[in-house]
Amino acid sequence: MKEHIVIDDFLSSTYHKEIEAHLLSFNFEWYYQSNITDTKKINDTDVNQHGFTHWFMHPETGMVNSSIAHLIRPLLLQIQDTLNAKRIIRARADMTMLANKKYIHSPHVDFPFPNISAVYYVNNSDGNTIIYKETTDNPNADIPKKLTIVDEVEPIANRLLLFDGFTLHTGSSPLKNKNRVLINSNYQL
Repeated sequence: MKEHIVIDDFLSSTYHKEIEAHLLSFNFEWYYQSNITDTKKINDTDVNQHGFTHWFMHPETGMVNSSIAHLIRPLLLQIQDTLNAKRIIRARADMTMLANKKYIHSPHVDFPFPNISAVYYVNNSDGNTIIYKETTDNPNADIPKKLTIVDEVEPIANRLLLFDGFTLHTGSSPLKNKNRVLINSNYQL
């Protein structure tokens, strides 16, 4: 995949609203991460780097026993079909919270092997996803100090963003909305 792709109204309105209602409900199970982008930095003291995660499919263990796996699986399969991908590598919901200043999370790639990254936006928010020109196949590589922004994708509910998994990317925390909720997934072509 050479360039990123944005698809609005990816799911039917009713299906999207069902996902949104579950992920934003008061009893959905979110798990705290002190660093939402780099889980290896567990003692991160930056108050804007935290967020919450809920796994649907873990890359090492497969499908997780999520209370709404039955609801999310058709979304993942539809993305897989859109990409004509061989398999789903991983899938998780992420929630970043209202920040006290403009905050851009750490640029990164998810895996050291070829894949396609997908970001499905669950709610309308601010806190754009930033796509950079630079690429790497090493998630542990030092990130260049100067990066070239190719695009900033606004989190609009029911929007899908697709891009090459070697493309450096990151998200921003919202400044105007309480949270930014998305489903992040990766696919093997």
